Amino acid sequence: MVVLLPLLISLGFWQLDRATEKEQILTTLEEVKRLPGTRWEANGLESGRLVQATGYFDTDKYWLLDNRIHRGKVGFEVIMPFYTEGNIALVNRGWIEGDLSRRSLPELTTPSGELSIVGRVHIAMENALVDFQSSDGWPKLISSVHLEAMYNNLEQNRAITATDNIIRLQQDSQAALVSDWPAVNVLPQKHIAYAVQWFAMAFALFAMYIIYSSNILVVAGFNNDKSSNKKEAE
Repeated sequence: MVVLLPLLISLGFWQLDRATEKEQILTTLEEVKRLPGTRWEANGLESGRLVQATGYFDTDKYWLLDNRIHRGKVGFEVIMPFYTEGNIALVNRGWIEGDLSRRSLPELTTPSGELSIVGRVHIAMENALVDFQSSDGWPKLISSVHLEAMYNNLEQNRAITATDNIIRLQQDSQAALVSDWPAVNVLPQKHIAYAVQWFAMAFALFAMYIIYSSNILVVAGFNNDKSSNKKEAE
């Protein structure tokens, strides 16, 4: 009780904080989406900013971000190097369905030659608790995004500017796969619902404690009355 009740309450407030954070993210994204489109740059662009880039894909090299769910189906997100003039952008083309048996990788068709792509900047949040691991050869299976390691995979001889973002293609862009990107992975309303659940559990635990304590007092009082009556009878 002493440990569990504060824990449940703190989890409830943590979910409320997460809801506030997601609200702020959504508000910022809406403000950014009102900005005019611009040319892609390696750094300094806001997450969600509409960008355009001209160049070509390396059709032989790409990463498959594993365990991506779309409308109940398991698949991959396809991330490819896109060679612009003087730099390399990492482009997330979107989702592609995978083989449930996991015996084979999906077949991918990529436009060749010079392309003009349109997408929105996504600032990749790298999880320090997850080690970046990629399979041998190409395509490379990955479970998380780590920009520096992915650039190292390319083994480029030319100097490039390290980027802090990925381009997520718009659905109407050239080379786009299924690319209806969610603004946030969990909506604020869901965090609030989780918070209500934690607070409800805390309330139930506290109520059970009160009832249990009351029963003990009743039993103790009954025993005291019984002892008093016995003494009077003697």
